[in-house]
Amino acid sequence: MKIKLHLFLTVLIVNFSLNAQKISGYVFSKTSNKPIDRVAIITNNKTGTVSDKFGNYNLQLKNATKITFSSLGYQSLTLTINDLIN
Repeated sequence: MKIKLHLFLTVLIVNFSLNAQKISGYVFSKTSNKPIDRVAIITNNKTGTVSDKFGNYNLQLKNATKITFSSLGYQSLTLTINDLIN
């Protein structure tokens, strides 16, 4: 039997600055409330970063409108910048 894991992400935005176009946050499992490390966080203009072992990330937006969160073995999640700041 093949088990398919899904990435249940809850993204908490800690800081968003329109002037600097930086975003930072925390990625964790919705089911276990544990941080998810090594999540690739990539914008639609191909800039990106990876979450640390505590689920934290910092990202330069550079006029991006969408961010995709993905990790091996999990389903990806794409959000718009407006979804994250509202």
